Amino acid sequence: MVKVYNFTKGDPLAGESVRVLAKYTADAIERVNGEAVLDTEEEVDERYVDGVGKYSPPLVRPPES
Repeated sequence: MVKVYNFTKGDPLAGESVRVLAKYTADAIERVNGEAVLDTEEEVDERYVDGVGKYSPPLVRPPES
């Protein structure tokens, strides 16, 4: 299991920070000079986190009738 977060990152063109809604690991967020939003922490299975650190949840298929 690994922890993933939404994060904020400064937008130099707008002079403000923006909130990113995709979930990334803390290491990935640090690499892009972002800040984790702590209230968005989620513990997920490592196999759903790619090599960059982005979490992609598994697809949920509706039950067959």
